[in-house]
Amino acid sequence: MSINAMYDKDAVRRYADMFSHLHVKVTFGQHAPHKPLLLISVIDLIETGVITSNRIHYTRELDSQFHHNWIRYVAYIEGHSARSATPFFHLSFEPFWHLQLTENCQRTIKDLAEARIYMKPEKMNEAIECAIIDPDLFDLFQDGYIRAKFRVLLISRYFNIDPLP
Repeated sequence: MSINAMYDKDAVRRYADMFSHLHVKVTFGQHAPHKPLLLISVIDLIETGVITSNRIHYTRELDSQFHHNWIRYVAYIEGHSARSATPFFHLSFEPFWHLQLTENCQRTIKDLAEARIYMKPEKMNEAIECAIIDPDLFDLFQDGYIRAKFRVLLISRYFNIDPLP
């Protein structure tokens, strides 16, 4: 099967549009790098086989990949700190990223946001089981060409650097 027959071009365009219009804070004309960087980290971990389903858990591996990418793409940006739990939580305000609360969590996502639960990753993991990305997005991420396309889109849109190594 050719690569073009392996994916839904409408879905690629839809997610490319969502990735191009992430709800990020803009300060002095600079986009906050956290959400796009976490998405790049998820793409990386899918590529290496660490993430194997559309259920994304907040793990040491994800945090480590985020920090690796922070050094690679963001270290030059002043005024931001490398906290991966924050975008893990705040991506839930994007249409493709859905938080699943733990069975014993008695709070709503809104309550957790107001309590700034994402500021303490260990507390966040007590309340949040995982994030679930859309199944069709996860399916797209199985294709190396699509992963590269989304990675380049995120880097060029949010980091003002050449995405090629």
